[in-house]
Amino acid sequence: MYWELRKNTKGDRYYTFAYYDKNLNKAIRLKKSEVPTNIKTAQDAEEFCRIKEAEHESAKIRIKRKLEWKNKFYDFEKLYQLYIKDMKKRAPNTWENSRYFLEQYVFPFFLTEKQCNNINNWSLFYQEFVDWLLEVKPIKGSKDKISYSTRNHIITALNNFMVIMKRRNKIERVDKCQKFPSHLIQLRDIDDVYTDEEIGLVSKRLVDKKQCLDDLFKVLLNTGLRISECLALSVDDFYVGAPEHDVLRGSLEKHNISVFGYLSIESQLGHKTKIRDENKKVMRKPLKGRKRIKSGVGRIVPIFDKDVFNILAKRFNAQLERLNCKEFGADGKDYLLFDGLRRNTLGMALSEIYSKLGGKYKPKSQHCCRHTFSTKFVGMTCGDFFLAKAILGHKDVETTMRYVHIFEAINRRARRKVQVRQGVRLI
Repeated sequence: MYWELRKNTKGDRYYTFAYYDKNLNKAIRLKKSEVPTNIKTAQDAEEFCRIKEAEHESAKIRIKRKLEWKNKFYDFEKLYQLYIKDMKKRAPNTWENSRYFLEQYVFPFFLTEKQCNNINNWSLFYQEFVDWLLEVKPIKGSKDKISYSTRNHIITALNNFMVIMKRRNKIERVDKCQKFPSHLIQLRDIDDVYTDEEIGLVSKRLVDKKQCLDDLFKVLLNTGLRISECLALSVDDFYVGAPEHDVLRGSLEKHNISVFGYLSIESQLGHKTKIRDENKKVMRKPLKGRKRIKSGVGRIVPIFDKDVFNILAKRFNAQLERLNCKEFGADGKDYLLFDGLRRNTLGMALSEIYSKLGGKYKPKSQHCCRHTFSTKFVGMTCGDFFLAKAILGHKDVETTMRYVHIFEAINRRARRKVQVRQGVRLI
């Protein structure tokens, strides 16, 4: 810490103070509000410097002792690396989210809030951890509280950490933290589904922006693909005619559903912002719920809408020309049907459109296209959950069954409007 005597524009003398930050490799000057107003002489300035240096030294000692205490029983940096190594194998698609929850919520609570370095004793604080999650603010975003689904993801990260530590013989036994009940988790409802009127309004505005955005919107609406799955569609994934899968084809015929073509998807985009690597190869990762990219664990998505089939066919033909020229090599997987679009491009366009609609409709995201298709398909198949589950790629039938309630709610709303207009006849 050092001081300087300066003059302002009026000629008044005042003292300024600064210290050298080794990490930033530069001098940091104290704010005027951090300097006492009673410093009038050089002796006062020297005394203030000595006091500040003593405070900095004391803070360094406290931090050092805290770090020493944290490493008393376990080296958490090593445990953290073991956790990441195992999670990459167990959950190749979601390990980054799990790592984030561990870093931002689990470790801060047990190591900082409760000052418990001994993992064997963490279960003693599980209830306090659950209560803490109800009050703590999200690290990201502007919301005041964390959603129940995110809270359960955080608890899952904690439980996974404990399981891995047991497998690595770092703790004696695994006591899992209980999650929040499923009825508290925000479920989708009728307001998360695009109405026919909305689709027309949104589609018209998307065309005004870019035709490719409207194409993407319509494909999402009529296939139920997730955005990262749709943007990963390539020349190798689009087929004409009915699926070759006998059971799937038979189920569709049973419900009298005509098919113009189908998509065979085995992977999704591997990076949130970067599409290709330095060799111009598309970066991919397994589908949600899968651990590897393999045809046997892929998904068949039938195309029922003629307009959507034509959209995909035009894009297929355009990319086929690029493949014949070997612009990105000889692998058809590197020729994307929606090449040039990013994951958030459509989302940003939808956000802008709904902001201009003036609150007439509840704002919807690109993922609501998937909810819309799921609801529509459950109605088309009269609640054939297993067929819907296979096409949508849901982890369990319970997820698919939720859309029955939305479909029934839509029908009730439509019948209610008819009754209000026409009245009810006596029987």
